[in-house]
Amino acid sequence: MKMIRFIITRLRMRSIRQIIGRITSILLRYEMSTESFQSILKSFAIFSNHFGIQPTFPVTATVVKRHPVIFQKLQATGVEFAVHGFRHVDYTQLSNYQIQSHYHQAVQIFKDLNLNPSGFRFPFLRRNQTTLKLLADSNIKWDSSDVIAWTFNKPEYTNPLNWKSYLQILETYQAQLIQDLPSLPHKDYGLIEIPVSIPDDDILFERLKVIPATAKLIWLNMLKDVRSRSELLTLQLHPERFPLFKYPLQSVIIKAKKYGDCWIASLGEICKWWIEKDHFQATLSQIKEGEFNIQFTCSDRGQPMLRQTDPDGNNIWLHCEKQLKIKSEKKPIVGIPQSCPENLKKFLADEQIIFEITECSKSTNLYINWQGPFLDIQKRTLLKQIQNCKYPLIRFSRWPKPYTFCLAITGDIDGIDLWDYWSRFHG
Repeated sequence: MKMIRFIITRLRMRSIRQIIGRITSILLRYEMSTESFQSILKSFAIFSNHFGIQPTFPVTATVVKRHPVIFQKLQATGVEFAVHGFRHVDYTQLSNYQIQSHYHQAVQIFKDLNLNPSGFRFPFLRRNQTTLKLLADSNIKWDSSDVIAWTFNKPEYTNPLNWKSYLQILETYQAQLIQDLPSLPHKDYGLIEIPVSIPDDDILFERLKVIPATAKLIWLNMLKDVRSRSELLTLQLHPERFPLFKYPLQSVIIKAKKYGDCWIASLGEICKWWIEKDHFQATLSQIKEGEFNIQFTCSDRGQPMLRQTDPDGNNIWLHCEKQLKIKSEKKPIVGIPQSCPENLKKFLADEQIIFEITECSKSTNLYINWQGPFLDIQKRTLLKQIQNCKYPLIRFSRWPKPYTFCLAITGDIDGIDLWDYWSRFHG
């Protein structure tokens, strides 16, 4: 039964030809012993320390249990861990009881070995509303299984069948396109959901068979794009391919550091920040007609911002002091009626855009009377509406001072040796 489930899951994601190719690559990359993979992990850890980054490695719990010393040593190097399931299975195919049992067993294995998993990522990035609700009930702080896909041109040398497989995996992952949905953390059933960015190393090297130079260009373009949007790029890089992606990743990190405004953070750090900024607030008081006093309350890392129009007519967000006076005929905030969808209110709160619920459409510089449901693909439309407002508005920055966008490096570990892959459907 386990083998049948495993095969069904893989057939959703790969063709028979690709499954055979994947098996071949596993046999070439892994051994019966752990020495080869340990060497790769050590190299990745040395690389990370050299550049001063903390990667997040979601690891399958049964793999941790089989190789405890490897992961205890890895944690000592500064690597952050997350749970990648109790076993590497499709959790959407399990009963509620099985899911809860897996969550409990997985976390307990980590705790028993004094490992500190900070969050979760579903195997195969396969999740649904039930798995997320049950995960939130298990006291996990964050998940990183939502998928944001960047568009890129098909490499000229890519086999059309491989490109078709890539488009298929977008459907399997239920991926959202970056032009439709902001690549940002958000709250989901009490969890902080931190989206994964694709194409990742699996898609580029395993499916599309690109060369490292092509991967470098694609990832650098993604970094440039995410900076222009002030959003998050979560690169998912499986450690077993470190020799393939080392130099493309190095180029991305060097470029991110050269920008000077990129926060390179672990997923656990991003989760802590998202919780920290949830307590920020702004208090307005009218001094006289056409003038307001604003008091921002936030941590030292918080960045209050004021949106104004520059002399060229461009609407821009500028950092401002925690206390300021501004001239404005109306309150420099967003107003929404009580009838607005709850998820729209949550989105504004996640974005740290200061708003109030009011039925008076003329009391704020921007009034959004949203009609009908608020869909994920409409988030950019709402942000554009706020950006196009001609009058002052206030908010807090998405990212801690002094950064304007974020890069996270993660990599799933679902096996150290061939025995770990065999145990997916046997044991």
